[in-house]
Amino acid sequence: TRAVVPWYQQEQQLTAFEQWFKERLYPFWFKFVKGPYERYQYEHVVAELRGYGLMFDDMHNTHEPIMERAMELLPHDLSVGRYRRVMRAFEMNT
Repeated sequence: TRAVVPWYQQEQQLTAFEQWFKERLYPFWFKFVKGPYERYQYEHVVAELRGYGLMFDDMHNTHEPIMERAMELLPHDLSVGRYRRVMRAFEMNT
């Protein structure tokens, strides 16, 4: 029997237009439109979070398995600092 390869692991064949777009147009799109817009959005979110004394990483959901593991691996002082920032923001918000 032949092993079935999942769709996301199959090699993608690009059309001639898609290849042209990827090589010629997309770098300019990213450099002048998408990149600056995403940077603006990131800076705007960070500025709002700083108003509450938070960091960007404090936005992650701590109940996801990967975040739970990351929290276990954090040094104690960073974990305490994160907890205090979140509690301070919670008190400021209420």
